[in-house]
Amino acid sequence: MAEEDQRQTNDIWFRNTFSPATFSIDNVTSNLRKTVTKSVGISPDNEEEWTKAMISKFKEADSKGVQGAMPPPAAFARDKNFWKSFMISCSLGAILGLATLVFMNVTDKIPKIWANNGYATKNDDYFTCPCDNNSIQTILSSTECVCNKYSNCNFYGGQLYWAIITTSAGLLIGLIRYSVNYPDDLPGLFQEIHSYHVNYKWAPFTILLSAISLAGGASLGPEQALGNLGGGAATFLTENVFKFEDSDYSKLTVLAGMTASLGALFPTPVLGVLMFHELGNPPKTYMESTLVLSSGAIVSFLVYYSLVDDTYIQSISSNGALLALDWEFNEWNCLTAFVIGIVSAALGIVMILFIGITRQILNRIRIRLQANPFLATVLPSCLAGFAIGMVNWALPLTIGNGNMVLSSIISYGYQGKLSTSLLISSGFGKAFNLGLSMNGGFVGGFIFPILTMGVIAGVTTNQMYSYVPLGLSVACFMAALPASICPMPFTLSCLAVFVFYIGLYQTAPVFISAITSYTIVVGSGLFSEMQKRGRPELQENQSKEFSKDDLQQHEERKQEDEVARKRYLEALKSPFHNSTFEDDL
Repeated sequence: MAEEDQRQTNDIWFRNTFSPATFSIDNVTSNLRKTVTKSVGISPDNEEEWTKAMISKFKEADSKGVQGAMPPPAAFARDKNFWKSFMISCSLGAILGLATLVFMNVTDKIPKIWANNGYATKNDDYFTCPCDNNSIQTILSSTECVCNKYSNCNFYGGQLYWAIITTSAGLLIGLIRYSVNYPDDLPGLFQEIHSYHVNYKWAPFTILLSAISLAGGASLGPEQALGNLGGGAATFLTENVFKFEDSDYSKLTVLAGMTASLGALFPTPVLGVLMFHELGNPPKTYMESTLVLSSGAIVSFLVYYSLVDDTYIQSISSNGALLALDWEFNEWNCLTAFVIGIVSAALGIVMILFIGITRQILNRIRIRLQANPFLATVLPSCLAGFAIGMVNWALPLTIGNGNMVLSSIISYGYQGKLSTSLLISSGFGKAFNLGLSMNGGFVGGFIFPILTMGVIAGVTTNQMYSYVPLGLSVACFMAALPASICPMPFTLSCLAVFVFYIGLYQTAPVFISAITSYTIVVGSGLFSEMQKRGRPELQENQSKEFSKDDLQQHEERKQEDEVARKRYLEALKSPFHNSTFEDDL
């Protein structure tokens, strides 16, 4: 009886559960909807209520957490200040494109006149063979050049009169600095970018001194002068003519002026904008800043490019265009790039030491001559100019900022016409000239000379280790060596990629070498420590962070030292002075 009752109960459950109506589409959809809606606390009975609740739930989920949609960007184009800054940037781009053309012609053509090899052709200079113009076909082949001009690159291949020109440039710079009382503590390009301000009262003299420096053979680049040209004009306009209600737009306009002046320097305006995003911190949103900065850079680039065939650094692209084709990417290239980054960091440290040594030498000369301000200003510049000229005579590949010799270094170095010892000596000579130029009163930037050192290091590596492709070694060193002290790995990596037409996979080793070099030198704090040792004023600035007790103890020690010094001077005047007292003291 009990078994019969259980069987009837099971039959009833089976009919209710597995009837065909249960598995109908409508029932499945209805049950699923009820289950889902009840799980989120919504009653499915009222369709209108259910729809509104679902929309509300979706909006709530859409605005929460990392899973929510990206918030809409600010409508900056509705602000009249944006268009005001945009138009100023475009106008400055047109004017600065012409001004940059004049400046670059002066600083690029004049050195080629006094360093000419006698074949005065349009594109010729002391290191160029007019028979083949260092074509890329010659680089990747063993074709001999009949004019044999690579001999001008060898040891003592320069001209002694070069020292007269560089010394004269140093004399002229010293006279100008003394006559106008040009300050020694003006901020550099990096500081001006961070402060959004350029002292436009001194900008004309900075541009003049930089033009003389570069035309006279100093181992400096044009970026300092161009930054002052655009930044000074923008600072003057925002402070005196076009004043903004929002100070952030004034700052952004100054950066736009600097970007516009550098737009013609690189082979593409993209690099100028990228450089300022890496070096500075534009005050507005990312896209708003990018649009304002890009406008001036693009206009300047178009004006400059419409009047000349190549931008400043693009001239080496014709000789390096096929280096990437001679380099087939492999996974081991990334490990090689890591090693190149370490070597670049070591070379960067050596370069900093050269700059510090020359700074100490020239500063000691100025201290000895401080009783005569004229000599203290003029003589160090003359001595630095003479030393630069003699190094150029002994190592011709060190001449100028490197724009004249980059093609020759790549082409002749790849063909084995430049010895490894010559290349290594030229690299260290270039670092020495950079230190003399930076500390001898000359005015200019340091990025482009370091790029030349990177190319020299890359060609040297290819000669010493032939299994390392020339494109890999040159591109990696060209990005990694300046990246050891410059916080712009993206700009430097892209510069090497664009100049040598590097492929997609080949960009990975270039970027690896750049970030490795920067991490070792700057990321580790090594650069800041070396800077403090070379510049005591930085340590004095840090003394403000010390406690009052530390400062009091420091003052007491200074007083004790002063008393001891006076006792020592009095003892020297005493007729009973002897060496024993001096030793005890």
